[in-house]
Amino acid sequence: MTEDFPKKTAVSLKLRKSLNLACATVGVFVFSGCPDNPSIVKYQAPKAPASISEPSMQAQAGSDLPPTITDADGVTWETPSSWTEGKASSMRMASFAIPLKDGTVGDVSLVKLAGPAGGLLANVNRWRGQVGLADLTAAGLKEELESRKTKAGVPYLAVEMINEDSGSAIAAGIYESGGATLFAKLSTNKVGLEEARGGFYEFCDSVSLGGMAPPVSSSMRADRPAMDPSLVPPAQMDSSNISWTVPSMWGEGKASSMRMASFSIPVSDGSVGDVSLVKLAGPAGGMLANVNRWRGQVGLDPLGEDALKKELESRKTLGGVSYVAVEMLNENSGAAIAGGVFEMGDSTLFIKLTTNNVGLAEGRASFLEFCDSLIFKEN
Repeated sequence: MTEDFPKKTAVSLKLRKSLNLACATVGVFVFSGCPDNPSIVKYQAPKAPASISEPSMQAQAGSDLPPTITDADGVTWETPSSWTEGKASSMRMASFAIPLKDGTVGDVSLVKLAGPAGGLLANVNRWRGQVGLADLTAAGLKEELESRKTKAGVPYLAVEMINEDSGSAIAAGIYESGGATLFAKLSTNKVGLEEARGGFYEFCDSVSLGGMAPPVSSSMRADRPAMDPSLVPPAQMDSSNISWTVPSMWGEGKASSMRMASFSIPVSDGSVGDVSLVKLAGPAGGMLANVNRWRGQVGLDPLGEDALKKELESRKTLGGVSYVAVEMLNENSGAAIAGGVFEMGDSTLFIKLTTNNVGLAEGRASFLEFCDSLIFKEN
């Protein structure tokens, strides 16, 4: 990324004095929250095996980072009375819906990932991509983050972003512990953000991580974005040991800090297919979680283990490297995704085409041709 970007349209999060200070600091670590407030209902996350079920970290094509599926033992929160239960998802610890006056519904997710999960810059830029904003530099990121503390004094970072043109908006609280990061995220529109902001922070204030390790407070500062070497954003990874052949009709895609490479595929209906290469540490949540995440992005229900097997195609590259191909198409909306998943022991490479039914039919052959062309060189 370069230092030059279009004028920001994101709205920097400012301290809002009008919020009650007892419920204004976003918290996701150990503390108690307003137990006597009759408008609040208290919940404890049920114990869940590593194979719970979820759809998406919000169904945009920019959601390249899969979650580490963990159980929610010990996590508690208090839900505002106006909220309702959201759509269940294997990637989420919890989901809620916020009915808004303009008839839309805000989506709240609670997602826990291993380690720093790629770092603050990568995650904020991922969300900015979801609302149609340009990536920030590390210097630009500092201006958008607000350092805060929970009612128990635990530090966290809050951020908001609004696309003034489309009206899309996201608010989030980011909390690190010694071995994991928890993201509380509200996806809505500009009007919804103004209306739901107070309730969202009230919710975040009430979350307790229970058995999670104490937070690493030194890393949760706006001037020190966290970064774990095992989860370095793909654009900063050394890709010199991987090469590929790009089909002649493909063009260069939009750069992203989460991606090793991006390509665009023109479609006859005027749309453009998006191809991304993302490399993550380890199994990155597992095959089932990632396929169900993609299915959520096109509006399909999650699969079980048995059903997943029927959707996967075992393939080999021209060099004999095994990988798995998968496709999903929503016949109602036309949204479609094709993926190639390369499990490489200490890391996983995801190649993903996000398009529509027309683009999938036209781009399928070249996408698989691209996947087949990958060459992995020994270090």
